[in-house]
Amino acid sequence: MTDGAGGFAAVALRAAALLGILGALGGWTVARIVVPRAGGAAIESYRVSLAQVGAQVAVAGAALIALLLVPRAVVQALGAAAPDQPAAAALLALLRSPWGVALLVQGLAAALVFLGFRTTGTASESRLADAGVAVIAVTPAFLGHAVADPDHPSLSVIVDVLHVGSAGGWIGALIVLTVLARMLRAHRDAGALLASLVVAFHPVALVSAAVAFATGLATAWLRMGAPEGIANSTYSGLFVAKVVLVFATGALGAGHAKLAKKRVTSVDASAVHRSLLSEALLAALVLLVTAVLAGTPPIG
Repeated sequence: MTDGAGGFAAVALRAAALLGILGALGGWTVARIVVPRAGGAAIESYRVSLAQVGAQVAVAGAALIALLLVPRAVVQALGAAAPDQPAAAALLALLRSPWGVALLVQGLAAALVFLGFRTTGTASESRLADAGVAVIAVTPAFLGHAVADPDHPSLSVIVDVLHVGSAGGWIGALIVLTVLARMLRAHRDAGALLASLVVAFHPVALVSAAVAFATGLATAWLRMGAPEGIANSTYSGLFVAKVVLVFATGALGAGHAKLAKKRVTSVDASAVHRSLLSEALLAALVLLVTAVLAGTPPIG
């Protein structure tokens, strides 16, 4: 299966890059949306530090994206090189291609996120981070199947951008909340703080999950068609597996959010951590399936 997706190295690098993208988008979502929305007396004293954790995860995601630029380019170039083509020439040709340009733009966006969140926090620096996150959400469409769609390239790119952005707002933020839950387990206000964050995250997750699911179905239609594309057992099988995992993750998260809403002041921090961790593990499986799916030819 990995051979059909470009080989193990390509799949591993793709999965790591997806993790970096989710970290950058999820950290931004928590810092900019979830923490500011969280209510309750317990959270007021910790709002800044909680937002800083989100920013730190976004920076870590951006750093991972930047560190992967060279190995991703090398693996991609070697995979596309002609048998008698020197590696250096193949790499140079790749960097001049639309794929290579998109990769470099993604690296520049990662630098903007890093600078925006690591500096003092002025309005202009915040806008740097916001711009970097926006570009990071757009670039995957130009590094995968979306831009190569022969029939609906513009629609395919738009759908992919919405899919990546919503996945970052949902699964990426879920990863950050899992990190926060682990950090806060021993804190005396951990239960109230985590419940407040989960309640604030719920509407974000609800909208993001719905958009991710809808754009995932749209992507399947664009890539495979209906019904002839279903005959492709590899791509369609991976897609079905991804849909099942996404649905399971969403259902589990919805149950946890309802529990947090009912018990805002008395949620057990260890129980919340275990719940979020179980969701994050399902999300990790979604990420791995996506890494293989993104390198698998939709038809044939």
